[in-house]
Amino acid sequence: MDETKKTQENVEQAPVVQEEKKSKTLLYVIIGIFVFLLVLGAVGFFVIKVLLKQGVSLLNKEGEKLIEQADKFIDTSEEEDEDEDFSYSKSTEKTVDGDLEKKELITDKFPTDIPLPGGLVTASSYDEFDIEAKIDIDSTIDEIIEWYEKALVEKGWEITSKSSEDFEGWETGSIDFAKVAEERKGSVSLDRNPYVKVTTIRVRERLY
Repeated sequence: MDETKKTQENVEQAPVVQEEKKSKTLLYVIIGIFVFLLVLGAVGFFVIKVLLKQGVSLLNKEGEKLIEQADKFIDTSEEEDEDEDFSYSKSTEKTVDGDLEKKELITDKFPTDIPLPGGLVTASSYDEFDIEAKIDIDSTIDEIIEWYEKALVEKGWEITSKSSEDFEGWETGSIDFAKVAEERKGSVSLDRNPYVKVTTIRVRERLY
């Protein structure tokens, strides 16, 4: 009887021991995973910290370079402003009494009795509203107006109005002309700025 009881007790204790072993094993695994995650987090934090330091250092160096370049540019610009009067290259050296360059750009619809001065033709157009030619010229607005006053009269046109203005180097001018008997009218618009120093002329006949 005693032996039978001991055998039954051993059988009952065996599952309990196995469960305790499984519990301990699971606990060790959980602790191991937790420790691994802690180590991984610490390593990741260290790596990120190092990368951030390198990034900040690189940005500081690049920022210093940009500041130096900006300072050099400002210094150079100030020297240029002091040494010379800044202006763009002239697109033409032709004046009112010179030759007309690239006159093949002018539309064949442009009236032959509207005079065109010397200069560089840059564009022309023709539609139901007007016929126009655009010219760059190396003459002042006053010189161009004086030239047109004579040239238009020679072609039978009557000058109906003219004007010119100068605002701190920005010059404009205009001439309106007409042939009343033929019910024709046109205009000359002039623009000149202090940087390009070339006058742009727009000559057109209005068709409306």
